[in-house]
Amino acid sequence: MIAPNPTALGPRRPGHAGVSVSRASAVALLLLASVGFAARAARAQEACTPPAVPAGDELSVAWVAPASSRVGANGWLTVVPTAALRAVAAAHPTDLAGFLRAMGLRRGRTPPRRPWVVGIFEVPRPYLCRGLDAAAGEVAGGLAVCEVGDRALGLTDDGCGATRDLSGGAVRLPVLRVRWSNAAARGFCVLPASRFLAGPPDGP
Repeated sequence: MIAPNPTALGPRRPGHAGVSVSRASAVALLLLASVGFAARAARAQEACTPPAVPAGDELSVAWVAPASSRVGANGWLTVVPTAALRAVAAAHPTDLAGFLRAMGLRRGRTPPRRPWVVGIFEVPRPYLCRGLDAAAGEVAGGLAVCEVGDRALGLTDDGCGATRDLSGGAVRLPVLRVRWSNAAARGFCVLPASRFLAGPPDGP
């Protein structure tokens, strides 16, 4: 019987075993990272509490946008409750840039060069929905969650159904979505943003 020759298959390549160990380590680290990410995401989801929406069969909502903005009949608007927006405006009566930063619509501190407007609508509650990463139709903060394609997540919201305050403050207004045709069905009012900041006129 011929004894096996350890060199018959050729010399062992230096570091070959080390490569296998390195690959195993990389896989283990990847799995640990995935578990950690999932845990953080779960904690963030648990901590996510969207602000409540005022009660009532109808809701006055406001759309803040550059005056040049255009939306088709089947397009969607991102709106906030008008009363909550007036409270933000009261803190910035002459500071349009600060108002837009508090609403998460602009980062710059200098006054915008182009004009902005505020459109105000009276919308039946069933036409409004929340842009949240949750099951469509699920009630969150007083309104149903939008269908997946209608949510527009990450535009001006904080990921938890509220506006993102870019001024360093704590402004969190409910972010709602409504189709233009439904919002405009009962008429609407459009004001220059500077006029809205000045507040309602005094007197009767």
